Amino acid sequence: MKKLSVLTVLSILLLVVSTVGAVTLPFFEDFESYTVGQEPPSPWFTLAVGKGTVSNLAAVSGTKSLVVSGGPFASQTAVVDLGANYPDLMSYKGWVKINSAGSSAFVGFFDQVQNMAPQFNAVWFHTDGNVYFYNADTNHGFQTLLVEDFALGPWHKVYTEIDFTNLKANVWIDDFLVSSQTQAGPRNATYELNGNPYNIELRKIGIEHYAGASIYFDDFLVQAVPEPTTLLLVASGLIGLAGYGRKKFFKK
Repeated sequence: MKKLSVLTVLSILLLVVSTVGAVTLPFFEDFESYTVGQEPPSPWFTLAVGKGTVSNLAAVSGTKSLVVSGGPFASQTAVVDLGANYPDLMSYKGWVKINSAGSSAFVGFFDQVQNMAPQFNAVWFHTDGNVYFYNADTNHGFQTLLVEDFALGPWHKVYTEIDFTNLKANVWIDDFLVSSQTQAGPRNATYELNGNPYNIELRKIGIEHYAGASIYFDDFLVQAVPEPTTLLLVASGLIGLAGYGRKKFFKK
């Protein structure tokens, strides 16, 4: 029997450790199997003061969703771990419901840095009423405008494709392609806090409350994106973008 080298054994152990607790793609969550008023159990966890609670006051499908609050000083986050081996071409999709002006949340990648939970390659429903694609990476930071004046009250569908090889992203809001081949950040990020740099591997994904009133989150899907599918989506999205005009959701 062939003996394994020490280096090989260590590599295997590191691989096992990096995938413990990680979800399998495709990953879908509608919160229907959880108890109303309680935090969602594993594989969900938090980077801050809590994961929010399961609610039956609003839902996209079924009768339940997740509600988060507490920002900006006690922001609730709810994330799952993708592990270290998710594909370089991937997507996330979810639904967000914001009822009150001045309320804000992120959907995307996060991590814990001291008492902070910085956001990466995230769709940001901002307190100014606009939607941005945002990255807190010190070396690859950006805040790209996606939508002006999003409507309060209805559910908004977020769909983001990320190509980590070419650092590009396509973002759809409510099935409109609002940004095509826009800048994306790498899966190995750097975040600086109080002058100290932190190296972060992007693998925790979900929602973070940022400000204002409670925000609802539902029907979250993370999956790989095959190349042909991406090309078809981009083509169809460009058609939608042509009719979309000025990238603006008019408030009702």
